[in-house]
Amino acid sequence: MSFEGDRRNPASSGLTVVDPVKDEVITEYRLFGPRPNEIEVTSDGRYLYVPARGHGVYEVFDTVQEKIIARIPVDGFPHNVVVSPDDRYMYLSAYDRGSRSAEAVAAEGQPTTLNKKIYVVDTSTHSVVATIPTENAPRPIAISPDGQRLYVNTDNLLGFLVLDLAGRKILHRVTYDLLSAEEKAIPSRSHGIGVTPDQKEVWSTDVNRGLVHVFDIRKDPPQQITRVKTGNIPSWVTFTPDGKTIYVANTGDDTISVIDVASKKERALIQVGKGKAPKRMLVLTVRSGR
Repeated sequence: MSFEGDRRNPASSGLTVVDPVKDEVITEYRLFGPRPNEIEVTSDGRYLYVPARGHGVYEVFDTVQEKIIARIPVDGFPHNVVVSPDDRYMYLSAYDRGSRSAEAVAAEGQPTTLNKKIYVVDTSTHSVVATIPTENAPRPIAISPDGQRLYVNTDNLLGFLVLDLAGRKILHRVTYDLLSAEEKAIPSRSHGIGVTPDQKEVWSTDVNRGLVHVFDIRKDPPQQITRVKTGNIPSWVTFTPDGKTIYVANTGDDTISVIDVASKKERALIQVGKGKAPKRMLVLTVRSGR
């Protein structure tokens, strides 16, 4: 089944394709549902998964046919997605309205359903083949380089869940080490998580305390080894391909923390412009020359 649409329709949400060498826009597609969030693509560049938050579906875009070929309905608000290293599965993380009333959310044209699970989608059929419970609504997710574990921030958890992807179950519920009663009294949440490329550590943000917590995941369960100060309201994180540097997007003060992974020290703080509120980031290895 395919879903046709006008690729230039200004009323639809867009996807912009950019040449990273020339820093030029190649094309734009205007056929997606409202409020698209974090996207993911198979390693061959063929299938792109786009969360359409306003429609409660993940849209699957075929980059060869240049059209949407599937829409996958989920509970809650489609938000994040990661692909397994072998491209066999997409893992869909949809959060939900939380304590807000269904009536208030419906008045905004948003999905009213609740969600406390990760959806497992087979990329050969673009269909849901399983779900994994997460106790509360899942937020950002990160997959281990070997494809065996999924690390999940959730609502109401200062820390993360460790999911066994083969067994499709929760292995561990990991919480941050806080240093004092005063610190513990600060309401906060976890909303950004990443795995080092060498598969030794997980880094997870502590939004209202301006911290990123570091865990040794070679231990079972993972053990916290340190924490690093960031800018205000740290959100998503990303590592360089060599694993030497982590970037943390600080939405509260329009900065990016540049942290050395080995020393656990901040190397720089990049100002991205007043009001930009950086969130998701991507590190690319781009060939030199024009």
